[in-house]
Amino acid sequence: MTNDTQQQQQTAVVIPAAQGNRSPGQEIRVREILHVLLKRRMWIVTGAVIGVVFGLALSVLSYVKSQTIQQYAIRTSIALTSQSQNGMFSKDSRDPDSTDFYLAEDMVDAAVFILMSDSMLDRIIEDVNLIGVAARDISNSISFEQYKETQIILINLYWGNGAEGVRILEAMNALAPEFLIDTLMLGNVTVINKPTARFVIGGNLNLTRNLVLGIMLGVVMGAAVAILELLLKPTLLTLTDVERRLRVPLLGTIGENDDETPIQTELLSKDNNTAERTGLADSYLAAAYALKRRLSGLEHPIVAITSAERGEGRTVITACLAAALSQIGVRVLAADFDFQNPMLTGLFFEEVEPERSINALYRGETHPRDAVAAVNGTLDLLPALLEREPIPLNHITLDLIRRLRDDYDMILVDTPPVGQIADTMVLNELTELSLFVIQYDGATQAVLKDALKRLDSVDMRVIGSIVNRVKSRLNTHRNGQQSSAERRFLRRLWKRFQKKRAQKKKKKRERGKGRRSRAEG
Repeated sequence: MTNDTQQQQQTAVVIPAAQGNRSPGQEIRVREILHVLLKRRMWIVTGAVIGVVFGLALSVLSYVKSQTIQQYAIRTSIALTSQSQNGMFSKDSRDPDSTDFYLAEDMVDAAVFILMSDSMLDRIIEDVNLIGVAARDISNSISFEQYKETQIILINLYWGNGAEGVRILEAMNALAPEFLIDTLMLGNVTVINKPTARFVIGGNLNLTRNLVLGIMLGVVMGAAVAILELLLKPTLLTLTDVERRLRVPLLGTIGENDDETPIQTELLSKDNNTAERTGLADSYLAAAYALKRRLSGLEHPIVAITSAERGEGRTVITACLAAALSQIGVRVLAADFDFQNPMLTGLFFEEVEPERSINALYRGETHPRDAVAAVNGTLDLLPALLEREPIPLNHITLDLIRRLRDDYDMILVDTPPVGQIADTMVLNELTELSLFVIQYDGATQAVLKDALKRLDSVDMRVIGSIVNRVKSRLNTHRNGQQSSAERRFLRRLWKRFQKKRAQKKKKKRERGKGRRSRAEG
């Protein structure tokens, strides 16, 4: 756990807090971002699929548009020279040298600027006698390209009328020498390829480009939504946050999907061989030992086991924790107080007699001790039955538990979630102790903090928490079993407990022998 905590601290990055849920400057670890991306991977995949559809649609639309708008591609090419009007080159020679070629190359950018000027295009429109055409129309449809850093310029024009486009480029080729010489006082134009028109069929689909852009956009959007969820609704993703952010002692952790597996038979078994027990049983036994140590010094404590929301594994943890406590020698009663959704009884018995329930006890149809169903020698159950009109959770119901308090070392009460049902707050009349069950990556931290504030408002002290369905290497491997290091630690803890219990039994036998010997003497 120490190494894991250090690793978390090393990979932490500070991200500005989202409004309302995170305090300014609160850390979001890189592992949290990776976890939420993996958790919401279907969002990312869905975004990628939508991106593919978008890319295909964009390609089809561009194809349809190119079919409805007929265009011709008109091309020509010219070469610049440094000749003057009288045909002389830069050194008053009729034969060019290397200086003339370099000068012509340097003139390309200036020549293109002149050819694209409004004065040139307006003159072309006038000479060709174009009706309804402005200089901007030609400039938006024409492009110039220097051929391999030479003095040659490739000119491309996309125009709706092929013959008209050819006349435009012919006029440009004819007017170019005049404009260059008048503007630069130097240079001439030689036509290399005369203007030719080619009808463009279907245009360019750009299918690959559109698909790649669509997939990238979809993936980014899916990842952004997942990270936005992490910022706006942060959940519990690291065990250290239980004590650091919620300020609740951590008493135990249960691995992913483990709390959905009935293990009462294993926990209630008389076989204490730790080598044959699963990591799940060890987890509950460790939590039971921690809870017992936490409550040491209290006589007949009653602990309300609650959670912020339903579906966090509260009832299963109550059953397994009671079974684990009974195995370490605690006389325990598990009481089902979730009258609207009683599930605790079904984890121990397939069915119970109606008179053996808190329902019958509430109506005065049975005696408190007769309402209790024995599970084994140290574990009893006070069942609750589902009825059309559930019995209320009030001082009368709570008084029924008080009558049984002296018969047990500890009473665990499975209660409705404190964050959803207000009746749970009445439990402060019965006990001031509560055990908070938290599902890993379940309820948001805001919901958890609100539930803890409710408990605090009625003076119910949270003695600790159990986090279940813990994923990754925080607690378990994918098969639900604990790591070898943690198993060795739990074995040592269990052996230490057995050793202390054996020493107490040995001292008790020695005291018994001493009393018998004194009596015989």
